[in-house]
Amino acid sequence: MSIKIDRDLCIGCGRCVDICPGNLIQMVGEGKNRKAEMKYPDECWGCISCIKVCPVQAIKFYLGADIGGNGGALVAKPERAVIHWSIYDQDRITQEIDIDRRNANKY
Repeated sequence: MSIKIDRDLCIGCGRCVDICPGNLIQMVGEGKNRKAEMKYPDECWGCISCIKVCPVQAIKFYLGADIGGNGGALVAKPERAVIHWSIYDQDRITQEIDIDRRNANKY
């Protein structure tokens, strides 16, 4: 499992760098060319914190075959009270799930 950052979509806000618990993401480049990049993709824990804070859906979490993903990817579009999750398979959305942040951790 790992994430991939799309440099074409990345706006260089640095939110993913700030939230990554493993310090695995770094900012590369200068000025307008400053973009996020995975420093150590093999060490990614799969916590998906970076995906939940990316305002432009530039980060995808790849779902490996070992967890039933078979190469699919997970992307989040965060809003104030809701996170819109999309599951991709071969670059097309196969499922969408909306999670209300206020009730997300209630058991």
